[in-house]
Amino acid sequence: MDGKMTTSRSQMTILEESKAMKPERGSLWLIALAIVCAIVTLPVSALAQEEESEDKSGPRIPSRERILEEMKESAGDLFDFRPAQELAEEEDEDFEAEPPESVSRPPVKDQPVRRRLGTPVVPQSASRLIDQDSAEALKLNFDAMDLLEFLQLMSEVRDDLNFIVHPEVDAASVTIKSSRQILKADVPDVIQTVLEINGLAAIPSGRYYKIVPLKDSSQYNVETRHGKSLDDIPADDRLITQIIPLDHIPASELSTALNDFAHGQGHTIVAHEGTNTLIISSSASAIRRMLLIVEHLDVPSNATEDNLFVYYLENSDAETIASVLNDLYVDETERSRTSRTTSAAQRRAAERSRAARSRRTTRGTTAPTSVPQTEEERFTGATVVPYKDINALIIKSTPRTYENIKRTIAMLDIPPKQVFIEMLVAEISLDDQTQFGVEWSTSNTVTTSYGGNDHTFQQNFSRGAAQRDSASSVFDGFRYMISETNRLQAIVEARASESRLNVLASPNIVASDNKTAEISVTDEVPIQQSTISETGVERFTFQYRDAGIKLSITPNINEQGVVSLELEQEVSEISGSTANGQPTFVSRTVTTTVAVRDGQTLALGGLIQESETQANTGIPVLSKIPILGYLFRSTGTRKTKTELIILITPHVITTIADGDEVTRAFTGRLDNLKEAVEGSLEEITERTEARGELEYKAGDQGAVIDDESVFSPEPESTEDAPADTIEGADPEE
Repeated sequence: MDGKMTTSRSQMTILEESKAMKPERGSLWLIALAIVCAIVTLPVSALAQEEESEDKSGPRIPSRERILEEMKESAGDLFDFRPAQELAEEEDEDFEAEPPESVSRPPVKDQPVRRRLGTPVVPQSASRLIDQDSAEALKLNFDAMDLLEFLQLMSEVRDDLNFIVHPEVDAASVTIKSSRQILKADVPDVIQTVLEINGLAAIPSGRYYKIVPLKDSSQYNVETRHGKSLDDIPADDRLITQIIPLDHIPASELSTALNDFAHGQGHTIVAHEGTNTLIISSSASAIRRMLLIVEHLDVPSNATEDNLFVYYLENSDAETIASVLNDLYVDETERSRTSRTTSAAQRRAAERSRAARSRRTTRGTTAPTSVPQTEEERFTGATVVPYKDINALIIKSTPRTYENIKRTIAMLDIPPKQVFIEMLVAEISLDDQTQFGVEWSTSNTVTTSYGGNDHTFQQNFSRGAAQRDSASSVFDGFRYMISETNRLQAIVEARASESRLNVLASPNIVASDNKTAEISVTDEVPIQQSTISETGVERFTFQYRDAGIKLSITPNINEQGVVSLELEQEVSEISGSTANGQPTFVSRTVTTTVAVRDGQTLALGGLIQESETQANTGIPVLSKIPILGYLFRSTGTRKTKTELIILITPHVITTIADGDEVTRAFTGRLDNLKEAVEGSLEEITERTEARGELEYKAGDQGAVIDDESVFSPEPESTEDAPADTIEGADPEE
């Protein structure tokens, strides 16, 4: 204030002196103005130089407007030396030059001290934390700034950057030290780098960017690109998904290497083996680094050369598996050439020829490495040879093709399913009261005696029901029926005790799935054949024919335990002879395919055969006299019918436990059979002794003893006695 008052007094003194001198009015104004300028110039210049030294090293001459402003501040509002029109124009210029509020500096009086960027105490605007030397460039310097504050600051710098932060994003800090300016156009790259360092990613979504954890970024809609060249990767550092086709190295192998390289960085790497392709989801810079690794690893190597491998089979047959593999992995040319070679030397020569042609083709045409190979090019060219002695496969192929062959073999070389088949082949004798043995046995009550007790077996279905519900016609004269195992076995035992059943065979066999099992119980009968040579000499040769029982069975087991059986049964026997002594045969054959469940019994029947037997009765010695013997004997013919039945019970074996159970059951059955045989031997011995005594007595009386008179019980009365079935015989004799 003292300075101002002194200045005022000086000015007044000068005015008074000027009035005393009384010069012209125009000259007085000029003198006053010069004096005022001289007084004000020195302090104003010093102040301008001090202010400019903070920003620039050299002095700068103050502008006219700045001098007038300082004069106004020094002299207060006492006077203004500019016209009103000039003041109005200056106010308009200041209003037009004022920058937007979001990036403008506050007035000098609001920020008296310039401050270099450091750790902010409270959130501040972008203009206070960023040095903006121009409209398009700025400096970023932060020290442990909160991530959310950093994002807010960046959104003020760039109006087009809006962020939505995922709730799982943890607190993070941002520290940036930079002495160089960056363009506002590079701000998104800075944000991407900061987020990647903190394990985060920015995913575009309309006008916003989602800030999510990098490990979960593949779940969102990100840009998907294709190619393996560095030119296919965007220049910025945004999050993308890149599909990379491979030419030489397997995708699974390269995926393992890249996962080890990028462990813990939040990348997602997936290998698709079918197309030999890698799918990588990460930032553009990370994918660019991985592509450099891919270019060095995905190159031709010895992995594409043929090698020899030996695969030992555990369950399947080597020849069967080799046939399947050759159909899959060997082309037609290779198969035909291999089939024509009959020796090892020829096969080796053909292999060398094929290799030479392959090398010539490779030198003549070179495919670009960026084009992936087709499925046929990758998986053909293998050679599979079975080695039966050790049940192994010798495979010549590339390592890559061998990996595919191994996976195929593993699916084929599995333990086969097996089935334990119980069978009973028997003949049932038919009499006048019944026409069909099996149907008769299922429609009547059967009583038998064993073990000292009488046992009765009553069926639960009638003859008509059996024909309607349980019997199925395969062809004329043949029937089959499925029923419970224990019930049918009881009926067979009852028929056997009544001498109506003749068991021809009772085989038990284990057959593999889709493998044919055969049982043959036959006699070889010679048949004489004659031929006449060119010289007219007759020569005799013999041809042998089997007579007996042949059974061929092929099971097919499905996952539900249903066994489909392909059966072929033949029972043949000698029926007589021709005039020249050649034997004649009669055979009964069954060929069918049936389905039965595990543990269920299948009964096949309906093959009926009629036979005639002659029975002679007469007085001993006298009946043997030629010609006169006819007066002392009688001859009768007995007609009998027999029906062939087959009982089949399959037991599916899928595990070792099932096999052990079948073995224990079969062993127990053998023990019971041994006891039954021992008991039968004792009974047969007793009957033989009784028969010997009867024959001795009958011989003295001149009578013929029949087996039925020994083993059949005598009727209680003559009414219950069975009628004689011998035709032409005299009952009294």
